[in-house]
Amino acid sequence: MKAQSLRMLCPVLALLVAGWPAAAGAQEADAGPDPDALSNRLWLEFGAGVGQLAFDSSQYADSGTGLSLEVLAGARLTPRWSVGLAAGAVGIKPSNRNYNAYDYGSSIWGESITNVRLLVQCEPRRDNGWFYAGGVGLAYYHNKPLEDLAGKSGGRIGKGNEFMLRFGYDWPKGPRSHVQASLGVDTGHVSLDAPLSGSFQYTAVSANVAVAFR
Repeated sequence: MKAQSLRMLCPVLALLVAGWPAAAGAQEADAGPDPDALSNRLWLEFGAGVGQLAFDSSQYADSGTGLSLEVLAGARLTPRWSVGLAAGAVGIKPSNRNYNAYDYGSSIWGESITNVRLLVQCEPRRDNGWFYAGGVGLAYYHNKPLEDLAGKSGGRIGKGNEFMLRFGYDWPKGPRSHVQASLGVDTGHVSLDAPLSGSFQYTAVSANVAVAFR
């Protein structure tokens, strides 16, 4: 990972490290609101940060640093376990290979992986402290010049499966609001759409700060 990428990841990593002493010395949180109430089971999350996207093949794809986004909606199954549906993306900065400045349809990211996944999250202390999550889903590859070359108009040029793991720290800020910092790793295999052929593996590392409501 480049030095610039490490510098961009440092603020989120610092938040995670800062949460460790509080988690180590804190006692189990109070029971809080009734977990069986429907309103207390709902879970919404909006996050953004920096991502590093890498591909195992450079025939079509470049690697680089860019923007990471994620939106999640789900429900709490037990006081410590939740399940949700997440949609996210990691895109890299434009380059001559993935962006055409004279084409208004070119992606502002230039090249990106978007995904939709089912995610399961564990919170040992229920509504604060460390949390751990994993998920599986579908991954989509976007590259505007390749889409033009293949005559595709659907906004993607490849599709595959993906697997994700993440961990982070949660700070309650109100009765239902939380601020979170997380570090996640997403890996998947994408096959290019016809008339192109071939496939590649990708790995995305994301450091996000999110606002959650639950």
